[in-house]
Amino acid sequence: MDTPKIMICTPMYGGQCYGTYVQGLIQFQSICQQLNWPVVISMMFNESLIERARNGLAHNFMKTDATHLLFIDAYIVWNANDLIPMIM
Repeated sequence: MDTPKIMICTPMYGGQCYGTYVQGLIQFQSICQQLNWPVVISMMFNESLIERARNGLAHNFMKTDATHLLFIDAYIVWNANDLIPMIM
């Protein structure tokens, strides 16, 4: 398998996120660093229409060389270890 380059996209209305989201993000970055997988984080602030925010983030993804796009909302409690098998 080629090395994945992962882009995490998060819409954040009001520019706010939960601590549990940040905890998962930090954990995921640490795991990816150990695996030598590049990670790019893209956030969109102050867009009240979630569909438009996700479309904008997907548009930004298409302009990169990233191989995987993960949408993770700013209020989600998530465990980074759950994502690794999805990417492999």
